[in-house]
Amino acid sequence: MAVGVEAAALPVTGRARRAPRRLSRDTVRVYVLRVVVLAVVLVGWQLLGTSSTKTAFFISNPAAVWDSLVSLVPTANFWLDVGTTLQETVIGFVLGGAAGVLLGFLLSFSLTAHRVLDPILNALNSLPRIALASLFILYFGLGLEAKIALVISLVFFPLFLNAYKGATTIDPDYLLLMHTMKAGRVQFVRMVTLPSTVPWLISGAKLGLAQGLGGAVIGEIISAQHGLGAALNIAANAFDTSQEFAILIVLIVIAMTLNGIFERLERLASAWR
Repeated sequence: MAVGVEAAALPVTGRARRAPRRLSRDTVRVYVLRVVVLAVVLVGWQLLGTSSTKTAFFISNPAAVWDSLVSLVPTANFWLDVGTTLQETVIGFVLGGAAGVLLGFLLSFSLTAHRVLDPILNALNSLPRIALASLFILYFGLGLEAKIALVISLVFFPLFLNAYKGATTIDPDYLLLMHTMKAGRVQFVRMVTLPSTVPWLISGAKLGLAQGLGGAVIGEIISAQHGLGAALNIAANAFDTSQEFAILIVLIVIAMTLNGIFERLERLASAWR
């Protein structure tokens, strides 16, 4: 009877209520230690940065960096620089990632094509793509196109390699099952290849995005009028260390935000699989 009463007491909503999540003692301890480590670093940096004029010139200090950040954020040029860097990164990531995933999938279906193209792709992958920046400036000029091309070259290979690896390392049990069910190529790709490849793609995307953002900034440092890389260059030429650190903090925030988006997508993909 007790079981029946408990079952009847459950609300009929079609979805079970989630119990409120409580932080464990270990999790709280980790957060506290993170705050302590950050505080120690900031205090040590402040003391060292204000100990002499020489150290203040080379490493600045948190208070001066914060003042630079506060004065920088409200300006229109700052948001123009942020928008420029994000535009180059996102466009290059989408184009380079799409090309890499498509080629990775295509080569996974043809062993002959992979054997033919593998030495060429390995040679291109071993090339430091940053060295291509001067060529891209020659080909596309000093505008956004050269930076986008550099981002594409950096994003392509992480997505290509992970797409190919994910599509060719499928559980043999799934292969046998789909063969037994006489599934077609489209069904196999939709039901087996894509779910098996998604974790590989997200890992490659996170790596490619980090490299792409770095490539956009480096391209702007080499030659650009706008962008966070160009702002870093201006601050360096003015010997403004505080502003350089402020821009670096902005880049860290952007990178962590983009990485957080992909971590969220990774959790959603795991649930979908």
